[in-house]
Amino acid sequence: MKALVFFAVWLACRLDGVARAAIVDCKDFTATNETMQCTTTQPCNCRMRCPNAFTCRVECQERDSCVGMDICDTGNNTVSLLCESDACQNISITTEHGTPLDIQCSENGCSDFSIKSNGPLTLDCDGPSSCRNVSVTATSTDSEITCMGANACTQPNLYADQGTMTLNCNTPSACPGSTAVAKGGSTFQLNCRGNDACQNQELHCDGATCDASGA
Repeated sequence: MKALVFFAVWLACRLDGVARAAIVDCKDFTATNETMQCTTTQPCNCRMRCPNAFTCRVECQERDSCVGMDICDTGNNTVSLLCESDACQNISITTEHGTPLDIQCSENGCSDFSIKSNGPLTLDCDGPSSCRNVSVTATSTDSEITCMGANACTQPNLYADQGTMTLNCNTPSACPGSTAVAKGGSTFQLNCRGNDACQNQELHCDGATCDASGA
C-alpha cells in the first residue's frame, strides 16, 4: 500500500508539469540534509523531487537561476526555497503528507508562482516587488504570508480550505490587488499595517471564519 501511495504522489508530481515546457529532472539528493545551489552558470531549470524523510533546500542565488522549475515532495520531509533578486520565475511547488514548506523571496525575487500545500507554509516576501502573481492553495494546517516593502505582494491569489491562512501586509502599499477565498472549516486572517497597506482587496468567505484587521 505504501508503494502505491508513493507511486501516486510521484505520478502526480510528474503529470503536474506536463502542460509546462519539457524539463529534465534535477540531480538526485544523496544526503538527508542537502542544499542545491543554483546560479546563472549552473541554473536549476529542472524538476526536483524531494525523497522521503529528507530535508531539501534550494538556493536560487543569481538572476534567472531558477526559471520554470517544478518542486514536488514524495514523502514526509521538509522543503525550503530561497530566491534572491530576479532569481525565481514560473515556479510550481506541490507538497503532500503535511510537508513543511518555507519560501523566502528577496526584492524582485519571485514571480509567477503556483504553490499547492497541505502542510505548514511560510512565505516571506521581503522587499519591493518580491512576490508577483503568486497563487497559493492551502488545504490543511497553517499558512502565513508576510509582505514587507512597496508592492511586496502584487496581485496574489489565495485559496484556503481547512486550517488557518494569515496574510500580513506590514508596510505601506504592501499588498495591492490581492484576492482571497476561504472555504468551510478554514480561517482567514488579513492584517493591514501602514498607510494603504491593503489596496483593492477581495475577500470571499464561504462557510469560513474571516477577519480583516485594519483593512
